[in-house]
Amino acid sequence: MPLTDQHGKLILLVESGLATELTNELVRLQDDLVGDGYQVYRYDVAASEVTDANWKTSVAATKALIHTDYNKDTSADWTIFIVGHVPVPYSGLSSPGSHAENYGAHPADWYYADMDENLWTDTTVNNVSADYMFNWNVPGDGKFDQSHMPSAPEMRIGRVDLRNMPAFGKSEVELMRQYLDRDHAWRHKQFTVRDRGLINSNNNVGLLYYGLPPDSHGIQSSFFGGVTNTDIAPWLSSATSPENSYLMAASKGNGLFTKDHQIGTTADFAANPLYVVFATMHGSYYGHWDSAMHPDIVIQAPLADEGYVLSNYYHEDVAMNIDSSAMGEPIGQELFTMGSNGFITPYSVRYTKFGWVSDRQAYFAGYIMNNYISLLGDPTLRMRVVAPPINVVISTDGADNVISWDSQAI
Repeated sequence: MPLTDQHGKLILLVESGLATELTNELVRLQDDLVGDGYQVYRYDVAASEVTDANWKTSVAATKALIHTDYNKDTSADWTIFIVGHVPVPYSGLSSPGSHAENYGAHPADWYYADMDENLWTDTTVNNVSADYMFNWNVPGDGKFDQSHMPSAPEMRIGRVDLRNMPAFGKSEVELMRQYLDRDHAWRHKQFTVRDRGLINSNNNVGLLYYGLPPDSHGIQSSFFGGVTNTDIAPWLSSATSPENSYLMAASKGNGLFTKDHQIGTTADFAANPLYVVFATMHGSYYGHWDSAMHPDIVIQAPLADEGYVLSNYYHEDVAMNIDSSAMGEPIGQELFTMGSNGFITPYSVRYTKFGWVSDRQAYFAGYIMNNYISLLGDPTLRMRVVAPPINVVISTDGADNVISWDSQAI
């Protein structure tokens, strides 16, 4: 596939409290995004907890910023990248893992990516059975009724939000600076990893009862060119150093807010940096990734540790289709594809980019994703990095500008 050097338009939403503390890192991020082919529209937005009195209006105001830009060019490819605790939309009446104590509304960043505003309602769900008040959902409270995406999204979306992670002994600002430094280093190919996949097998429960993660079935081996390039082994005792690094890792099992029973606790991640770049996890409660409400959320832990992780998401029982990443598209395209799959009429055309082949069978996903399935990380990152030029010099020759540079190994 030819290299794509233009990726459309991007709305960068930055928590205003972080903006003042991370000025240089955020300017660098914007430069990296422009250099990667995005036209960037940045907005600094004040944080607001779902428990705050102004939360409902804050979510609406944030969506209005997005909608205004989108309406200026509805034909463009759009991406939303959220940095920090920009107001988190909540929606639905469900529970990741089907547990009574948090049955109710959950984080739903997909609301920001869906421009069909009239399909998001706040009139019918009326339930206060959850143990946690922030999961309660009643008419008019700003939490939407829909448990699943009501229509195909118009935008790709991802969020890095490392609030309230005390297990790592660092402030939110320090954790975000660590992530943004890692993000920049990966884009500029300042570190690389082995071209290998990792499937978790920390105990018998993980593989014997739950089976292999759907992300690994017929996917990692095809991506890496053979089964010998994929390991079935525990994450935290395998991906332990740059020499034992992995491009991708998947796990399927069960867990709690602060513990994955197959991998470990949030404290285990803090003590054992994970040298994986792109990860997926499966476990109960993971759809509630708002760590402001539950400290030390385990699905956020890989992003907060000192290793290499740049993205993670709760895949539930939906396989992550990595066809796009294999052909050079950003990681955000994968979840966008999954979110769009359920709205494709599978037999109306012979081929659609949302179909795939596995085990010699063609599949078209008919599953409409739960609202809480979100990409935790920068949605613009690519698995295959082309190192940018270095030592760029602009000189003049008469009326001409002359650009010279040194190349790096791609």
